[in-house]
Amino acid sequence: GRGARRLLTWRNATIGGLAAALAWAAVATAWLVLGGPPRSRAAAGPGSEGEAVASIAALPFANLSADEDDRYFTDGIHEEILSQLAGISALHVISRTSVMAYRDTEKRLSEVADELGVRYILEGSVRRFQDRVRVTAQLIDAETDGHVWADSYERDRGDLFALQAEVAREIAGSLRAELTPEEQRRIERRPTADQEAYDLFLRARAIGSGASTPETLAAAERLYELALERDPQFLEALAELTHVGLLARWSGYDRSPERVEWAEALVERAERLDPHAGPTHYARGFLHYYGYRDFDAALREFEAAVEAGVPGARPAMAYILRRLGRWDEHLSVLRAELAHDPLNADLARNLAESLAQMGRYEEAVEMAQRALELAPSSGRIYWDAAEALLLAGAPERARTLLENAPRRTGGPSALTYAWYAVSRTARAYDDGILHIDASGLEWIDLQGVVVPTATLSARLYRLAGNGSEAEEALARAESLLAERLRDAREDPAVHAGAMLVAGTAGDAEGVRSAWARVGALYPVERDALLGARFRLQAARAFAWAGADGEAVTLLEVIMAAEAAPVSPAWLRLDPDWDGLRELPRFRELAREAT
Repeated sequence: GRGARRLLTWRNATIGGLAAALAWAAVATAWLVLGGPPRSRAAAGPGSEGEAVASIAALPFANLSADEDDRYFTDGIHEEILSQLAGISALHVISRTSVMAYRDTEKRLSEVADELGVRYILEGSVRRFQDRVRVTAQLIDAETDGHVWADSYERDRGDLFALQAEVAREIAGSLRAELTPEEQRRIERRPTADQEAYDLFLRARAIGSGASTPETLAAAERLYELALERDPQFLEALAELTHVGLLARWSGYDRSPERVEWAEALVERAERLDPHAGPTHYARGFLHYYGYRDFDAALREFEAAVEAGVPGARPAMAYILRRLGRWDEHLSVLRAELAHDPLNADLARNLAESLAQMGRYEEAVEMAQRALELAPSSGRIYWDAAEALLLAGAPERARTLLENAPRRTGGPSALTYAWYAVSRTARAYDDGILHIDASGLEWIDLQGVVVPTATLSARLYRLAGNGSEAEEALARAESLLAERLRDAREDPAVHAGAMLVAGTAGDAEGVRSAWARVGALYPVERDALLGARFRLQAARAFAWAGADGEAVTLLEVIMAAEAAPVSPAWLRLDPDWDGLRELPRFRELAREAT
């Protein structure tokens, strides 16, 4: 039959490890994210009794242009059509991150539909030749394997936006999805009249959608700037340039005050063009989030951007809700986002992190395992999974988890830190030192702490009773920190590292000074996520330095919150708190018998 013949034949070699996990991921998505078994594809179509929306996955379009470098252009058209479909409330559209995993897959469409939990599959191709663009697309009902709609369009490059809008309208019409007047207006809007500016925008977005490194962010930033040189009124380019530029600050690549001033000027430009447009809200949101760390103001902007249908605004809103301590709302938004993007490992990882801090440890471990199925070489996910198990008071389970980690991972800092935390909690100090030495890292660089790796070695040597080795490691850490502080005086995470170095040296006054600097640079009291982690690092440093009262006070503040990165079970096991165990206030926190 037609289903036996219809295979997707272009394959991307980078997803080989992911493909084996997709069937498991679909089941896990339904049970862990949606709270029940996968709904059948047959019940996901228009007109089905009790079903208000049609579910659709738009698979990556094939690039049929003579130049393989036109891949970015094909992906850009695909992403734009997908975004327009996602902005139609009568459709349930799988997000780009999940569908991109199927580039070049040879799976049958029915398999893909089952794995993503949708009924309809959109596939297509793009060919660019001279100043003409041809887009061919077809919509398949995976339940019946029949064509719902198919068409081919050929336009001048200047008519590209009209072409994309027409494709989105016809797909919606074929699924009997009615557009609201606002949705119709949004689809019809042309972001720029300059096709060369749009081409630069697509190139920048293709680069920016990958890993965020100083090099990729700088390259994307330059292309957005070139697009704006051609069309200074290109709002979407202004918004994305603001986001990319501020992401460099948030990631620690550029903490200079000039970076914020630069972003302020971009937002002012956007406001002059249209202060109420979705992209303007999006840009303002990141200025408040990454620039000012004003989470209340950022939330208002992202809510407005979501209302305006701006892609990427909803996950940002979810993460802001978490920082504001609105954990249940955060979970609700993040789960809904993951339902639209079920193969997004970062969403699953963040959900695992939140569940762990909320005390839902087994759910957190299951979600972290799901994230690992999607991104099996992510050191950060291994740390989140291990942390959930430590919070649950199960260091041996955490150790078994880490033993299954690949030797090389993305995010080696996180994996090394995980080994340190697990080995310390299990009191297997020599094991922890071996893993730290084997990492070859000079620095642990995590959100919330940037610290010389030798600091962790010094701590483990001290716990093991090896004073001379501890002093040598501490001297290395102090030397590295002094050098780093010359260039990173505005980075609160480096000062958090300075707290740990001072604590290792038994210097309580040094811990106080570094902790005061963290508070001056970061609104610890306003951030329920990172603020709690900063406080926990300070509590550890004070405990190491023998400032027991200050350590317990910080632990009391952390554990009084709705969600915390520490638990009574972990307090009972972790040797970092051994000096506090006779204090009644600590025993109450650890729920130990008095």
